[in-house]
Amino acid sequence: MHIQRLLEQNLPPESISFREGPRKLKVPYIATNDVLRMANEIFGENGWSSNVKILEQDFCEEVNGRFNCSCSAIVRITLRDGTYHEDVGCGVTTNMETREKSIMVAKKKAVSDGIKRSIRQFGRALGSNLQQKSFIDSLPKNNL
Repeated sequence: MHIQRLLEQNLPPESISFREGPRKLKVPYIATNDVLRMANEIFGENGWSSNVKILEQDFCEEVNGRFNCSCSAIVRITLRDGTYHEDVGCGVTTNMETREKSIMVAKKKAVSDGIKRSIRQFGRALGSNLQQKSFIDSLPKNNL
């Protein structure tokens, strides 16, 4: 099947999970390993690449001997033909036992978030419709 037709397909419901978001709303997301697997299936394992353009520590604070950090990353996803999308990702840690671990985990989360936010711009099959209420409402209720 042609890549564009693959990208136009909806995400399979079993690849969508939900987490608690602001105001206790259910927020849909796709696990990073699922996004990477789907990108490899659609573009081929050597058909795309990711590049972290910027990775910054926004803050890291100690509270009662524990650490809270936030990092941000700008990630670019480039296809073999040179087409690319980039976006910003954010990673936050709370109540970590060491500053180093808090920073490291926040950086990993920021890069993972940046990959997912960048790659979803290629089409529905990679998550571009996760913010569309009509798509979320159409999911089987056992996903919620």
